[in-house]
Amino acid sequence: MHAQPPVAAVVGWADFTSPKMEEAIHELRSNAPGRAPLVGLRHQAQDEPDPNWLIRADVIRGLSAATRQDLVIDLLVRPPQWRAALSLVNALPDATFVLDHAGKPPITDRQDAAYRTWLAWIQQLALRPNVACKISGLVSEAREAWRTAPVDAYVRDCVETFGPNRTMFGSDWPVSSEFAAYDEVVHSTTSALAGFDTIERDLVLSGTAQRVYLDRAH
Repeated sequence: MHAQPPVAAVVGWADFTSPKMEEAIHELRSNAPGRAPLVGLRHQAQDEPDPNWLIRADVIRGLSAATRQDLVIDLLVRPPQWRAALSLVNALPDATFVLDHAGKPPITDRQDAAYRTWLAWIQQLALRPNVACKISGLVSEAREAWRTAPVDAYVRDCVETFGPNRTMFGSDWPVSSEFAAYDEVVHSTTSALAGFDTIERDLVLSGTAQRVYLDRAH
């Protein structure tokens, strides 16, 4: 029996604004023979000063090229980029998107206006069948208060909104290790999923990621 490789696939980085995106993707793939396949791209749009960076014409052009190369587009955004992220998804209906860290919501009282804004936004995203949600980074967003913050409720909101077949677990390791050990993050997520059946939990914990990322690599 062959052991599973420690890295099954890679979500990499390329310059989304480059007019030579397809050439850049080809180079990334050519430089990694025998290694884990490239299945997606991610840019830290959350750090761009322009909240509308994701819907710039050059970015949309670059992501259109990535879509033609059958790559997933990971969305790493915070509240200032939420509106642009939704517009981007609308502009590229043939792309496959994964919302990283559930959009980095403020982990707060669920009666708070910030919570209601986030929930309404992910409900809009979930209407687009080409978007999946990664429940990762919630412990990191809650920071030192994660044990008492309603992280579990946010996990359930994501699963109930997108459905188990479009929701996937992510550890956010090693960033999350600043606030919680890896096994604590896993336990927190599995505890939050206790109300779902075995098939649904398996989809969130592995099946959805397999379908969205790995199945395109074969």
